[in-house]
Amino acid sequence: MAFLRQLRVILWKNIVVYSFKRHYVLTFFTMAIPLLLSGVLLYLRSLGMSTAGGEPIVRKNATIYQEFTPQFTHDIEAPIPYAPNTKYGKSLMEAVFKEKAKGFPSEEQVDAFIAQQSIKSYFGTSLAVLLNGVPPDGSAPVNLNYTLRFNLSHYDFKTGDRFPTFKNPGPRQEDRWYTELMWGLQDHMFTEHVKLVKADKGLPKDKPVIKMHRFPYPEYNDDSKFDLISRLISMFVVYSYLVFSPIYVRRVISEKSSRVRELMRMMGLSDWVYWIGTFASGFLVLAVTLTISLILFKIPVAPMAAVLLYSDFSLLLFICLIYATASILFLLLFTVIFNSAVVGVIFSTVGWVISYSLPTTLLDPLGEDRYMGISRTAKLATSLLPNSGLYWAFRLISFFEGQGMGANWGNLATVAVPADNVTLGAIVLMMLASVLIYALLLWYLDNVWPFQYGIPKHPFFFLQALCALCRVMLSGRYRRKSAFYKSRWWRRHFYRIFWKCLKPRNGKKSYWYTAVTPDAERDMGDGAEPSNKSVFEPPPPDARTTISLSHVTKVFRGSNKRAVDDLSLQIYGGQLTVLLGHNGAGKTTTMNIITGLFPPSCGQVHINGYDILTQTKKARESFGLCPQHNVLFDELTVEEHLYFFYSLKESSAVTWQAHVNDVLASVDLSDKRHSLAKDLSGGMKRKLSLGNSMIGDSKILILDEPTAGMDPQARRAVWTLLQNLRRSKTILLTTHYMEEADALGDRIAFVANGRLQCCGSPLFLKKRYGM
Repeated sequence: MAFLRQLRVILWKNIVVYSFKRHYVLTFFTMAIPLLLSGVLLYLRSLGMSTAGGEPIVRKNATIYQEFTPQFTHDIEAPIPYAPNTKYGKSLMEAVFKEKAKGFPSEEQVDAFIAQQSIKSYFGTSLAVLLNGVPPDGSAPVNLNYTLRFNLSHYDFKTGDRFPTFKNPGPRQEDRWYTELMWGLQDHMFTEHVKLVKADKGLPKDKPVIKMHRFPYPEYNDDSKFDLISRLISMFVVYSYLVFSPIYVRRVISEKSSRVRELMRMMGLSDWVYWIGTFASGFLVLAVTLTISLILFKIPVAPMAAVLLYSDFSLLLFICLIYATASILFLLLFTVIFNSAVVGVIFSTVGWVISYSLPTTLLDPLGEDRYMGISRTAKLATSLLPNSGLYWAFRLISFFEGQGMGANWGNLATVAVPADNVTLGAIVLMMLASVLIYALLLWYLDNVWPFQYGIPKHPFFFLQALCALCRVMLSGRYRRKSAFYKSRWWRRHFYRIFWKCLKPRNGKKSYWYTAVTPDAERDMGDGAEPSNKSVFEPPPPDARTTISLSHVTKVFRGSNKRAVDDLSLQIYGGQLTVLLGHNGAGKTTTMNIITGLFPPSCGQVHINGYDILTQTKKARESFGLCPQHNVLFDELTVEEHLYFFYSLKESSAVTWQAHVNDVLASVDLSDKRHSLAKDLSGGMKRKLSLGNSMIGDSKILILDEPTAGMDPQARRAVWTLLQNLRRSKTILLTTHYMEEADALGDRIAFVANGRLQCCGSPLFLKKRYGM
């Protein structure tokens, strides 16, 4: 129930409030742009729509082949070398190529001439002819056998491809290289050869008559423009979300950088619920727009003409939902790595574009037919990127569409093009694998990434359960007698890497980067006792420790100064304890360590017996936090704030409305219940932060300078409120006002330079210092 309740309120905040109540215009454009581009694609399809009932090609009487001169598209003045230059060869080649023919005795000399020409001219030689089986005496051979060597930089006949990459419905189109060059060249060679043979035998030089016709082909749909339109589908889909992706990434990172996410965790929000709710708010946008786009793609703009006419709609929807899942997880990875919204938006946008440009620019650029030359590894590896995977999927779908059969569940394991090296099913599996990889990376980095708020876990935290089992198995007599424990492999590998780094913490060192430097290593034993115990009042006999700090030290990265220096302190239930000190004394750092906002360099903190480092969620279940700086949602009203944090907690209040009304009355914000947080004054924001900490009947209140920025009247009202709450709750409050500490505190702990100087009741301290 707690999971569903928290998920519901997260979705309510992200979708109902943010998307539709506060930013409905932006939401409209975010969802309208993909649909608009889909409409543009539909319009382009109507312009290039197929012609239903294409004329069938029937077997007609053979027609006489019309002779024409071979067409050379490049340097037609370049010599055409040939070999051997016998009497027959010279006569044949000069008859075909006129003065451009240049003979050589052997093929080696032809190669040398070609190399020389390529240095002199950019285009080089377009064609070389090798005559095979020519008699040495110069007579004409009975059979004509020759080799045509074309310059591949000028001509690309694709003789290595058995089938075209994209197969349009209908008969194969005539290739101009064959019709304008090959056929004319072969006709001239054959005709002049026959003339020479007849001349040797004294026969009339009549030209042979050649007749030809095309094979029959049934009626078909003339859809020659579909290849271009199919290449635009994935491009339109990817670039239609260039508006959504930065908005989504910015919102998630802003919640993290403003410490709102960490505040939600402190108020009881589960990490799983947070990520599922954040994922769902983005996934729904992509899922809805992609579904509507697919419906548009299936609408026929003319008889037998739709963007995706033949493919199975359920398969298309399945692929698009996988793409939406992978895309959102891909974007969420940037929100874990970066703390700055601007930097995160820049890198996520660049990553979004690159993930599509990689296949379309480097591997399979538009206008170039490189698809069949791309390796299987390159196609599958790039499919791990969401936009690349979508590109390859729609590329194969377009091949099936071009054949008039479409992609369906039955041909997932069938190649779309003969001799292809990948199937649509393989691409889909790689997209599914990318979802799993992104999800695991997101989970792992969110737990161990040190450059964010919260306490990072050990890099091998997922092996802790395994190591705990190993400790049990390898303990006592078994451990001493075990050959495995005594083995070299155990000592060099497992023990060094896992056992030592995952054994239970003893409070000496932090897991991560905030380790104490050598210059600050003093007093790191079991804890230094205060030199003057007379300034520390003993606790009451029946006191129950709620919050315990034991030898806590904090040294920030890049600094040798101790923000907190070997601080030990007990906070007792049913009391209001004040942490008093000037600005920079270490009060807020101590509060941040207690709440788990960041880890101590060494030492231990327990809340209700739970270690804040290793049992963070349990330790946070019972407290409410009012941070030093106002951590609020700008787009939520006062009432929505209280409802949101109420829903995150497992509260015992009967109805949320009555509880919210009580808290509003307590902090004097009833008349501002419908005002947005960003429209409140500084003092009212502090009241709202205090109300957020009180909501849900929190048993422990941790208040970091709750009255800062308030006018005297409001400050007195808050004092009265806290004095009424002190007996039923445990309250830890920081302040640098002596008057406030004296008026509120059951016990006052004075901190200076990160060290605890004295602690006791106001009366005890007054007597001790003669005040």
